[in-house]
Amino acid sequence: MLLDRAIRSVMQQSMGDLEMVIVNDGGDPGPIEAVVEARRHEVRGRVTLVHHETARGMEAATNAGLRATDSRYVAVHDDDDTWHPRFLELAVDASERTGAMGVVTATEAVYENTDYGDIRLFDWFRFDPMADVAPPDAGDATRPLLPPTSLFRLLSGNQFPPCSFVYRREVLDEVGYYDERLPVLGDWDFNIRFLLSHDIHFLDEPLAYYHHRKGHSGEFANSVSSDGNVHDRVREELLNRYLRQDLQRGVVGIGVLANLLHDLRRQRADDLAAQRAVATTMDSIDRSVGALSGYAEQLVQRDGRSGGVSDPGAAGPADTSVRPLADRGWRKLLGSSLKASDPSRGGPPPADPPA
Repeated sequence: MLLDRAIRSVMQQSMGDLEMVIVNDGGDPGPIEAVVEARRHEVRGRVTLVHHETARGMEAATNAGLRATDSRYVAVHDDDDTWHPRFLELAVDASERTGAMGVVTATEAVYENTDYGDIRLFDWFRFDPMADVAPPDAGDATRPLLPPTSLFRLLSGNQFPPCSFVYRREVLDEVGYYDERLPVLGDWDFNIRFLLSHDIHFLDEPLAYYHHRKGHSGEFANSVSSDGNVHDRVREELLNRYLRQDLQRGVVGIGVLANLLHDLRRQRADDLAAQRAVATTMDSIDRSVGALSGYAEQLVQRDGRSGGVSDPGAAGPADTSVRPLADRGWRKLLGSSLKASDPSRGGPPPADPPA
């Protein structure tokens, strides 16, 4: 299902001079070959299949795909992502016009699910390089998104997904291929090495679509969500590696900067999470007070009607019978609101904060 969509995404590109290499990393070749055969009229001999008898890992599969062709430009397209039909055309054109060795386009994050054998999209938004694929916060809706091609910001964490990046093959001879020792985050490490040697041109058009299926497991899971602990572990290993290189050379370089910036980013994420938790609780209290006010007003109106008061505006003693009812309603509503906003009480947790 996802592979078929990926093949259509590539084969529908307006730049027809392309070759697609599909790397099967240890899976059953039969279903993959069947999907390609079903698209033979669109493929027209432009697909090369590479089968690994056993799984070698994400970065080894990427390297195998890169080595299976000799194209001038290369791009990595995961089987669950998609491109705008003009993605390759416009990215390559930007590289030719500017002389840039690599081009990154703006990206849209797409949330979807695959229940009942079908793919259904339920949310999409402009990918924020500093938000770790979190939906934009309403309070930050007017904040301009920074270009994802800054080496300084990249050291704090990866700024763009592989599907948004097109670069010239010759760069591989200079910066090296993807590190096959890494089970994840090989693209982050590669992007750092790339930017250490060359600038990347940013094309501010959302031409790449980074798909996510939160809560899914198995073949439909995203590595970033299904292997969160692996990502954290490998990130620490990379930060340690970069810092050791600095210490061995006796310099303040990318190791020091990457560790400092990553800690600042994590602290910012913790602060935003705390702010969102407080904001969620305050919103619940505001709604409770509003409901209580309406409830109390109804009681006053009902009591006035039942007591035979003919002039609601007439001065008279306050009706103290309303207050105990209002107090009980307040405690009930407030308790419900706090329970709903407290993850430890089984209610829905606040949204993931931008990092």
